[in-house]
Amino acid sequence: MISILCPTRKRPVNLARLMDSIKATATDFELRCYVDEDDPTFADYPKPIDVPVSYCIGPRIVMSDMWNELVPHARG
Repeated sequence: MISILCPTRKRPVNLARLMDSIKATATDFELRCYVDEDDPTFADYPKPIDVPVSYCIGPRIVMSDMWNELVPHARG
């Protein structure tokens, strides 16, 4: 399994494009995303239908800390 970790902020369209790319090129994967709890676009983020995606929602932190928050949840 491959774990793909993706900090994101206000980019639901880009995340949807990433998910399409992953579906087209990988078979055994999970996608873990860190999203700010105050992200006004969160309702527009893709739902986990075709892609095993989970969202870690938390306070706004610097990007390097977002990666660190995601790593313990990765299974791959």
